[in-house]
Amino acid sequence: MVWRVNGQEKVLLPAADQLKFFGGDCYIFQYAYPGEDKEEYLIGTWFGKQSIEEERASAISLASKMVESTKFLATQAHIYEGSEPIQFYSIVQSFIVFKGGLSDGYKNSIAVKEIPDETYNEDGVALFRIQGSGPDNMQAIQLEAVASSLNSSYCYILYSGSTVFSWTGNLTTTEDQELVERQLDLIKPNSQSRPQKEGSESEQFWELLGGKAEYPSQKFARDAESDPHLFSCTLSKGNLKVTEIYNFTQDDLMTEDIFILDCHSDIFIWVGQQVDTKKKLQALTIGEVRSTK
Repeated sequence: MVWRVNGQEKVLLPAADQLKFFGGDCYIFQYAYPGEDKEEYLIGTWFGKQSIEEERASAISLASKMVESTKFLATQAHIYEGSEPIQFYSIVQSFIVFKGGLSDGYKNSIAVKEIPDETYNEDGVALFRIQGSGPDNMQAIQLEAVASSLNSSYCYILYSGSTVFSWTGNLTTTEDQELVERQLDLIKPNSQSRPQKEGSESEQFWELLGGKAEYPSQKFARDAESDPHLFSCTLSKGNLKVTEIYNFTQDDLMTEDIFILDCHSDIFIWVGQQVDTKKKLQALTIGEVRSTK
């Protein structure tokens, strides 16, 4: 189940919309999976890049209450747009991130700042970058509908009304290209796209993007990640003491302590079963502090 946060409340999304997120909103999701002896639960929050601090705080509070209702047996996670761990994709498999937001908090925020509302409108011009490794891990991310949003390493879907284009970058693979049709079924059901190969685009394609412009066309190698780091966390009289554990093994995890496993792209919080309730509630805050280092 997935809820969108609206102010101090959470709104359950219809089944058809549970894989459609907006970058200006926050979401709470609950995932059940089989454990060794019984069903286990993961309760997570997803924060859009453009979401406001008040609704992020509200999402954390609402999710924490859900965890508390399970007597702290559920695992809790905080996920940020653009930094989703691979475990998140194994749960949602395919999801779409639209521009803008639907929550009252987001709408009020852009009104105060006098920022144009760019929230997705199915009747307007929309450009989506398609990414992922396969049918069980694919995403469509809405970008500004301009040529500079393109990248030769990706495939895209561009449409306006009934006119639909699929654009294939020269550095994409066959697997990348297969994801386009799958995502098109989710974004624009019952539509046929007009394929556009990089370098041989139609004039109408460029017109929808407001004309040609430069965009990234070189392939960049991904930097190799360093080894993970494990830290033990001690909370005493409101003070946090963090100690790194070197050459660690699973045996270093103690049931009365809290640990941070920093994998660079992902940060995991491990909370022992004997940690008291107050410290359990502080565990995710510890992880957020670490993620800003």
